[in-house]
Amino acid sequence: MRYVLALAIALISLPTNAATDSLQVSLLTCAPGNESYSFYGHTAIRIHDLHTNEDVVYNYGMFDSRKPHFVWNFIMGRTDYELGTTPFEPFIASYVMRGRYVDEQVLDLTPDEAQQLNKALRENARPERRGYRYNFMNDNCTTRAVERIEQSVEGTITYSTEHQPDSSFRDIIHRLTAEHPWSSLGNDLLLGAEVDTLLSRKGEMFSPAHAEDYMAGAVVLRSDGSERPLVKETFRYPVMQPITNENSAITPNMVALLLMVLTGVCTWHEWRKKKIGKIGNVLDILLTLLQGGAGCIIALLFFCSEHPAVGSNWLVMWLNPLPLLWLPLQIWRTRHGKRDIYSPILIGVLLLFCLCGCMGVQHFPTAVWALASVLLMRACARTFINIGQRHK
Repeated sequence: MRYVLALAIALISLPTNAATDSLQVSLLTCAPGNESYSFYGHTAIRIHDLHTNEDVVYNYGMFDSRKPHFVWNFIMGRTDYELGTTPFEPFIASYVMRGRYVDEQVLDLTPDEAQQLNKALRENARPERRGYRYNFMNDNCTTRAVERIEQSVEGTITYSTEHQPDSSFRDIIHRLTAEHPWSSLGNDLLLGAEVDTLLSRKGEMFSPAHAEDYMAGAVVLRSDGSERPLVKETFRYPVMQPITNENSAITPNMVALLLMVLTGVCTWHEWRKKKIGKIGNVLDILLTLLQGGAGCIIALLFFCSEHPAVGSNWLVMWLNPLPLLWLPLQIWRTRHGKRDIYSPILIGVLLLFCLCGCMGVQHFPTAVWALASVLLMRACARTFINIGQRHK
């Protein structure tokens, strides 16, 4: 009778143990896309129950653009993302059909670790807990996925020392937007000096591609001294059709070069005549509008936005709305032959900017240097031509 009872208990407990051991956990890394929000790729976690065949992807990159004032909140850095759940098959299909491959890294977790991660994700996915304040550099879909995996492991995850971090946020962003020069310029205009500091290994893992690379060489070190690779196997879901880049043939540097050439020709012509002509006045108005227009966006983010790094942008010293406020008075003074007091001030500000750039305070793109050079060229021409005219 004792043996029969023991056998019955074993048979009852067998399905439960099988279900406990059946969870397969994977880190999914999705390739970049052509839309601006997808340039950097994406990360998610897959939990596949081999016993029940339940196959769910936990995705920290969900947001609702239909929410009131979504665009304004996005600009101000007050965008809330959510942890969403999607069946695995539709998730994969949505990427590969758009030309974006998906890499799956199957993690070597113990049954208890897999259960702990599954429980934490289910709890986090509840409606009252799934939202979080999105931060592109420090709290995004990738950093959240990595942190959840690290928290579920019984021990410490150590990452490979073969690859030493040698990049800044800006370096990584440049690499990820290399095929999208206008987006790269936009990032450089808005992001300040904070993104130029070198990152730690942990900091580089804000990028899906970097997180995937570090995970590939990661090791779980337990308190008893034993260790095991974090990733058990890796494979890729290939695309049905390669993605095609639809970029403009005109790059920011091409526009900047054209602007410098046209401005140089106009300024040289005026210097020979020792007089600022109508074309030069119109050019100066257009340049001031460009300077002030870009300055409105930069100043708004600098003073009001909660986005990281925009509050350390040294471009605000000369790309701000003040030129637009001065422009009507400047036009009136020019028409009435009044002394130009704006150009000497602009020369001083631009020279200070050049000094900051040469000292490496912040990285500035070529197009910004070109615009600063054009403004400096025009300000010097107006100042010295006006001085010459007053001494006649």
